[in-house]
Amino acid sequence: MIQPAWVRTVHWINAVAMILMIMSGWQIYNASPLFGFSFSPSITLGGWLGGALLWHFAAMWLLMVNGLVYLTLGSPPAASARNCCRLRRRA
Repeated sequence: MIQPAWVRTVHWINAVAMILMIMSGWQIYNASPLFGFSFSPSITLGGWLGGALLWHFAAMWLLMVNGLVYLTLGSPPAASARNCCRLRRRA
């Protein structure tokens, strides 16, 4: 594998969180009386406007925490970054 296990794990957590946000977003859309089109209840999440908002905000926090984990694990220590990015003179 090219990517470490933690990168793959963070990626799949993001994928699940985005699916949750899309499904709850469709339920929020269905709750509005302004639009004539509505999504099928079998592909929405939350059941009603309040439940959909709770799912939507929970998925948002999951994305935020997961992004912080990605940034924390992905940022190298300062010494490692200096050694990695140091310019070397050719012989």
